[in-house]
Amino acid sequence: MCEALIPPLPMETLNNQKKKPLVDKSLQSFYQASGSHFPIPDEVAEMVVKRAMPSAKALVSWVLKILSFRLGTLLLCGFISFDWKWPFLHKFSELPLEKREQVLQRWSNQRRLVPLRLAFVLTKLFCFYTFFSRVDENSHNPACEAIGYHVDTRKNVTKTRKERPLEKGVIETMKENDSSLVQSLIQRGLEVTEDPIDNTYKIKCDAVVVGSGCGGGVAAAVLAKSGQNVIVLDQGNYFVAQDYSSLEGPSMNELYKYGGISSTIDGKVMLLAGSTVGGGSAINWSASLRTPSSVLRE
Repeated sequence: MCEALIPPLPMETLNNQKKKPLVDKSLQSFYQASGSHFPIPDEVAEMVVKRAMPSAKALVSWVLKILSFRLGTLLLCGFISFDWKWPFLHKFSELPLEKREQVLQRWSNQRRLVPLRLAFVLTKLFCFYTFFSRVDENSHNPACEAIGYHVDTRKNVTKTRKERPLEKGVIETMKENDSSLVQSLIQRGLEVTEDPIDNTYKIKCDAVVVGSGCGGGVAAAVLAKSGQNVIVLDQGNYFVAQDYSSLEGPSMNELYKYGGISSTIDGKVMLLAGSTVGGGSAINWSASLRTPSSVLRE
């Protein structure tokens, strides 16, 4: 499936386009690249397991299982799985690339068999995400270079802000156990009592704010400034400017829930849900750009 989504392209096409011998190594690598090349299929499978919803993960698993059999391929792909040569009926992995592409094109437009469209959308999403975001040890991706996208990896050494203003107040529960969590809370001036009957710890405070974005963050600051004992809950992790790279893959993991990969049940709409301390104030810069004058005039 990954090869059908990102197939290698004939080099003659590029040579004819350029009207001169091919010399650009990045373009040559891009044309020869395939979704079937290691480790793309493995990383796609890993992303399905780690990031897809349980129902979506089960769906993709069942579709792949059915496609591993000849009769299953006939059921999901139709008569395109037949051939005039022995063994006449092929499983999906044995079909020529062109036929596999036709199958996926049909699935992308499915209205009756919605699960097939969902399996296609999920696989396509994870495959392209992996292909265009993965980098080598030198933070290099030949595909990005070939399409003219260059990541600015230069570091501003002169004015690097090293302050971490929230560091003293942040408790990352994923790094704590029961005893260390209680100690961390006490060290930050909170009163913690154990309830052995319910097997819980109770934290005494004046206010709990859910979310640290432009609304929750401001509310928490105003309450704390007035002398209230405030706890802010956020499902994201805490990063400051120097923690981020210019790379798409790591940044999506740091800023968005499910690494920025989430969709509606029918797979028609992709959703970006922020998940980081600071909320919209940390990630919403792209929605706050000044509208160009030409757009306003139009």
